[in-house]
Amino acid sequence: MTDIQSKIKARIRALSAKTIKNGCTEEEALAAMSMVGKLLSQYNLSMNEVELRDEVCDTLKIDIGSKVRNGVYYALSDIAGFTDCKVWTNRGATLKYCFFGQESDLLMVKYLYDIILAAMATELAKFKKTVEYKIAFSKKGATSSFTTGMAMRIGRRLNEMKAQMNGWCQAHFLENKGNCIVERTHNLLKEYGCD
Repeated sequence: MTDIQSKIKARIRALSAKTIKNGCTEEEALAAMSMVGKLLSQYNLSMNEVELRDEVCDTLKIDIGSKVRNGVYYALSDIAGFTDCKVWTNRGATLKYCFFGQESDLLMVKYLYDIILAAMATELAKFKKTVEYKIAFSKKGATSSFTTGMAMRIGRRLNEMKAQMNGWCQAHFLENKGNCIVERTHNLLKEYGCD
């Protein structure tokens, strides 16, 4: 991004902050929004792009507290794909799942991880009360198979939802001459070397 583009985006953000809530008169706020519209149109930008560029990329490390991977492991790449992040594992004293992406995407990663982990614990507790579990030759094998299968089903569902979002985004992208936040996220990750 050029220095001129940075200045234009900073100006748009500053004008966007001029609101009645922030102490401006109604006329000043309307004039500022009018100028924002003109700048966005003049430089073929969207507010999503203006705000997206300010967001920094970071790494989220989820320490699972064990050297042995948990059931969510089998959905990691699907969680990363759904949130437009990159993922890898890091072994040390304990296993860590590491995600790289924008801060807002990492918040979604953490939310999905926690939800999936809680759902697995709840459903596994129910499964352990079933006849199938009680007659299983290996309780550890039955538990592993159950959590792996659940993670894979969740992963498939995340992939289906992502495909639906991408379909919508492609249609929106064509209608709005490239102002789609998903495309901007991919471009930003490429700048960080995460092709």
